[in-house]
Amino acid sequence: MGVMELLLPLVERARDGDRAAFGDLHARFARPVYLALVGLLRRREDAEDAWQVTFLAAWRHLPRLRRADRFPGWLYRLFRFCRYILQPAAQVSFRPIRRGICGWRRPVRLRHFRRVV
Repeated sequence: MGVMELLLPLVERARDGDRAAFGDLHARFARPVYLALVGLLRRREDAEDAWQVTFLAAWRHLPRLRRADRFPGWLYRLFRFCRYILQPAAQVSFRPIRRGICGWRRPVRLRHFRRVV
């Protein structure tokens, strides 16, 4: 049984208001979302705030999710959006740019959101 076959019933039940199913989804995705937010925001306090807002928004807006198989991508977009809301404009952090072989390197970005079993 694949990851999506395990997630689909949980997402559908959580979408219908089942708190236990949402708790299981939270247990599966809490750590990867938190670690991604720490990497993006670079401060634990900001990452914890964004993490909490992300899962509150997920619970509130989950009934709007049309297709349950799109939950991981939907959650990824949601936590990226919550990150932008909670990060003040004055707090934007700049990383030192390292010179690569072919010129200036692009900043490191989160390339994908891992699906968790």
